[in-house]
Amino acid sequence: MQTTGRDNYARLAIATGRPLADLPEWLETPEGAAESAARFWAWAGCNALADAGDDRLLRRRINGGEVGLADVIRRTRAAERAIDELGI
Repeated sequence: MQTTGRDNYARLAIATGRPLADLPEWLETPEGAAESAARFWAWAGCNALADAGDDRLLRRRINGGEVGLADVIRRTRAAERAIDELGI
């Protein structure tokens, strides 16, 4: 996930306590990328959709559409299988 849009940048700046001007550089770091994705996931209510297995609505919530949905579903199932095999 990537942070796009003025409102998302402003919301992220407030949530992280970082100046808006510093966000683009911070988002290029592994920590910034991970934190911004996690915050968006929470703000968008993605956990409930993922737990319910609603791949279509989850994709729409994150991406605004269904482009690449089949690939996302394939990769998600592969990740779920790998997690299951690890017993996590």
